[in-house]
Amino acid sequence: MSDDLIASYRFIVKIKGKKLGFRSISGIKMSAAFEPLQVGGQNNYPTMLAVPVKEAGKLVMERGASTIAALSDFTVGKKVADSMEIEIQKEDGKKGVSYSVTAPLLESIELSKLDAQDSSVLIETFSVYHSGIERC
Repeated sequence: MSDDLIASYRFIVKIKGKKLGFRSISGIKMSAAFEPLQVGGQNNYPTMLAVPVKEAGKLVMERGASTIAALSDFTVGKKVADSMEIEIQKEDGKKGVSYSVTAPLLESIELSKLDAQDSSVLIETFSVYHSGIERC
């Protein structure tokens, strides 16, 4: 049974045919929005009505900064691509499950703190809005 479980540390992001590596990704969430609908004569529980989602989803992706900037051709405030794929791999490196991110839009790029006394890797944090995530 544990053979079916997928570890969360092996993943690849595919944008415009490029495979990109990230340290972490948060915000992978599939959800729907609902509003209660008042139904006459029924008071035991509310009837829920699906409505269009009013807020865009948001992914936060972190990676080590490099002199070879794989995302340098993307501009803050602009669409990254029509879609982006997040592929989560099994322990053996084979594809486990993947998610398609629709209309990713780059909100911001933030660098980690610069410190002359610290020799850690500089981290770039990318915040990306999207219009939906679906399991492929």
